[in-house]
Amino acid sequence: MNDKPKPPLVFANHVLKQMIEHAFGDDIIIRQDDYHALRTAFRWAGGLWNEIGSGNMVHIGLLQKFITAWGNMPERKRTGDQGL
Repeated sequence: MNDKPKPPLVFANHVLKQMIEHAFGDDIIIRQDDYHALRTAFRWAGGLWNEIGSGNMVHIGLLQKFITAWGNMPERKRTGDQGL
């Protein structure tokens, strides 16, 4: 049985993690459902992952808008937060 995620999700999650850590620091907690929500919202808005891979600034800017909105939500947790 192959338990590895499908390659497009690996690429998308890697890009999301890199952009989130760049924008908010590497101590922000990213759950699996956060990856799913961000990928779904990006695709719903017309974003294409292959365009991200090609360096298309329109699609990168669209993804950055979703990441910024996600990261600025008040319930975001960091590894240093109390109660973790």
